[in-house]
Amino acid sequence: MKPFGRLSMIRLIVFDLDGVLVKEDSIWDTIHSQLGFKEECEKYKRMFYSGDISYNEWAELDVALWKDIPYSVIKRIADGVPYMKGAKETINILKKNYELGVISSGLTVLSDRVKRELNLDFAFANQLVVKDDRILGVKVNCGVFDKPLVLENISKEKDIPTENIAAVGDHLNDIGLFEKVGLSIAFNTNMKELIESANFHVPGEDLREILRFFK
Repeated sequence: MKPFGRLSMIRLIVFDLDGVLVKEDSIWDTIHSQLGFKEECEKYKRMFYSGDISYNEWAELDVALWKDIPYSVIKRIADGVPYMKGAKETINILKKNYELGVISSGLTVLSDRVKRELNLDFAFANQLVVKDDRILGVKVNCGVFDKPLVLENISKEKDIPTENIAAVGDHLNDIGLFEKVGLSIAFNTNMKELIESANFHVPGEDLREILRFFK
């Protein structure tokens, strides 16, 4: 784990969504599994990570599987995703002293719900294009490796230097985020590379355990 400076510098905390604020590891995978598209989902995932398709192409292929599924069904699946243990209490405590938000390569069908219910300041994720309860496509706002770029835009918009931002994540695609921020916490993960890139590692599934790093 990397050394950490001064906690008093932190003004904003960004959270990964899947596996951090909510229990499901991927809202994409959750939807695919419940709709019976798990095999296709794994195929497209392999194609992306082998470099055969871009992230935008991967997202479009995934969403094309849902073209005959009403959006209301997708939303019902997302609405059923449970929060991580202690998430609501943790956010309620932290919001007294910090700005809070989500940067996720998941979907706004979940992140918008979490933003609203937890009263977060912002939430960035990928948005399904919907008309008359039909899914027409997807607008990619945060590709799997785009979190550092999204963070930079938030930093400029809010006039908060990245060294005054903390990040909490659980996956390898959070490493780029951890390299930018002033405080990084690897939560609920056993990924060695992520843990080594973080200032602190919090194992287990109780988000309240991160509160000891904040005033």
